[in-house]
Amino acid sequence: MGVDSRNDLIIITNKELMMLLKPRKKVFTMNEIAAACQVSLSTVYRILRKPERAATPVQIQLRGLLVQNGYLSDFHYPAKINLLCVTVPGEYMHSSAMFFELQKICMEQNIGLSLCNYAQLESMVRMTDAKGILFNICPAEWKNFPLPCVVLKPTYSTGTYTSVGEDDVGGLLMLFHHLKSLGHRRIFYFVPVEYNEKIHLQERFCLDKIKSLYTLNGLSYEEDLICCRQVTPQTHHRMLNEAVDYFLRLKNRPTAVVLSGDIYAGDFYRYLRAAGLRIPEDVSIAGIDNLRRYCSFIDQSVDTFAEVCHLDPPLTTVDYPLEEIASAAVELLLKQIENPLQPRRRILLQPELILTNSITKAKGKR
Repeated sequence: MGVDSRNDLIIITNKELMMLLKPRKKVFTMNEIAAACQVSLSTVYRILRKPERAATPVQIQLRGLLVQNGYLSDFHYPAKINLLCVTVPGEYMHSSAMFFELQKICMEQNIGLSLCNYAQLESMVRMTDAKGILFNICPAEWKNFPLPCVVLKPTYSTGTYTSVGEDDVGGLLMLFHHLKSLGHRRIFYFVPVEYNEKIHLQERFCLDKIKSLYTLNGLSYEEDLICCRQVTPQTHHRMLNEAVDYFLRLKNRPTAVVLSGDIYAGDFYRYLRAAGLRIPEDVSIAGIDNLRRYCSFIDQSVDTFAEVCHLDPPLTTVDYPLEEIASAAVELLLKQIENPLQPRRRILLQPELILTNSITKAKGKR
């Protein structure tokens, strides 16, 4: 922006003009903030004078609004205890969403939480003076760590740690039971990897557990109903194309497809439709993970992630109770820190079945 000497004319660029015309962010008044938090104006002023005394979730929310609207400078206070959350490097929706839930819970309790990968663990313990570890991955070789630990997965191959996670098989049993109630007797199951107990904690990848999905629902288990392909970011589309081709060549073709991850649904939708099949009229499709809830964490430039949020029809899926898992994990870890002799526990929380129009009654049952 510049000023011309002729008549004090202000000269601005197109970019500056757009900035001037851009609507300004609304700043809420104290009364509006009090109304939003359903507290009195005197409570707002108390937190404004002494923000460090905010203790309840409502008071913490109130303090956050005061910071956002410029009434308080960004507020920092020393954490009463520090924890570490260990995850895999890179952008993973489940890990990112879980860390978000853990952060919310830790902020409410004045707990410091830092994120690191396995290679950084020892140095981060020293740097943060962490008193406990939340593993959002499989701890390497299940070795004993000198600090209290909780694993955020449905582990079944370790007695070393307390673990909290989703009931993988329980959620899939619900899904298979629902498909059976719709008349589906041959259900195709896609697995992206061969099971390895040193790497994978989810029982959805274990062949014995997969068999139980059929037998416990009174369905006939046949080996050709299970399709396993080694899927990596580089081979994703090619392997999914092969899996759909395998499905299409099956004799007595299954009427329903269950995917061991929502991320594979986009390719199945696309390749099945290219073969002339309709969803759900010709084949019902369901997944597990409920990636739609992670849309704010998904890199929209990665098509395999982004398209899950925009499938038509939306995908029937199994949803994990991430908030409850995170809350239970933090509580159990704090108890272990307080008393290292606490017995190790394995807690599985029941997932929820999210039903959509991607599944319907099997042909002949309508």
